[in-house]
Amino acid sequence: MLSRINANSTSDYRLLLDENKEKLEQIATQTYQSGTSLEETTEALEQEIRELINEQGSLLLGMKLQELLDSEEVQQAEQELVEKIPKKMKSEGKKKYI
Repeated sequence: MLSRINANSTSDYRLLLDENKEKLEQIATQTYQSGTSLEETTEALEQEIRELINEQGSLLLGMKLQELLDSEEVQQAEQELVEKIPKKMKSEGKKKYI
């Protein structure tokens, strides 16, 4: 599972969503293997499905947020904000807070 999603664009999110979907489809087509207890198999399967579904939700949310940030409306608002600043801003770098 992804511990941290590394996507910078909507297309990155779509690729990750497709990978996740493939994993879920693989689980759907798996058959029970004899030799392991049904209880252990069920618990492991349940946990894996929950993790994949949670990841799928996170990816969908991230993709939608990225789409909003990339929207013309947000880009225009960002440009208007920059234009309203009375003087050129200067980066002071990262601050170290104790």
